[in-house]
Amino acid sequence: MYDACRYQKAWSVTELSPWCAVFSKEELRILEYREDLDYYYKAGYGRDINTRLGCPLLHDMMRHFWYCNITSLVSYTQLIIRILFKTVLKFFISSYQTFFLPLITSFLNVLILIFILKFPHIRKF
Repeated sequence: MYDACRYQKAWSVTELSPWCAVFSKEELRILEYREDLDYYYKAGYGRDINTRLGCPLLHDMMRHFWYCNITSLVSYTQLIIRILFKTVLKFFISSYQTFFLPLITSFLNVLILIFILKFPHIRKF
């Protein structure tokens, strides 16, 4: 019943679904939290193995990018389609974020620091 409520709510955000009418707001928050925990442990950062399961896909993607970079684009396939299950896609995203998000975050922190040092008069705090 909760799944029907979620899907109906996704289609019409402003209307109250008959499937959702049987739940209170607190019950909906609890069910949503339970679902978030389920995804976190089954396909997210909750277990270390989840980030490792996405590594072959990440490696394949980086290998194709590298190969495109060192060969001419005319002689290489320009479209690669991967059909994945939702859980496998989450493994890929969690491994991507595990390896690349710290690099992106530290790069942005350096840019912000350079901006603050270069333009100290703009800083309001």
